Amino acid sequence: MTFYRTWIPSATALATFSWYTLGEQEQLTVSKAFTAVALFSQLQEPMTALPGQFFAMLHGLSCGIITGYAILICYSLRIDAAY
Repeated sequence: MTFYRTWIPSATALATFSWYTLGEQEQLTVSKAFTAVALFSQLQEPMTALPGQFFAMLHGLSCGIITGYAILICYSLRIDAAY
C-alpha cells in the first residue's frame, strides 16, 4: 500500500505531462511544469484521504440502517407482546 501512495502522484504527473506534450502538442515550459507539480503536491493529501472518507461514510450509513432495523424489530416485538 505504501508503494501505491508513493508512486501514484508521480505517475499522475508523468501521465499529465505526457498528454500535454504529446496529445495536445503543447510545449511544456519550466514554469508550467513547476506550477503543475505544486498543484499535484497540494492535491496529494486530500486524494489519499478520499478513500478513507468514503468508507467511513459507508460505515456510518450501514450502522444507521442496522440501527433502524433493530429499532423497528424491537418496536414490533413490543406491539406483538402487548396483544
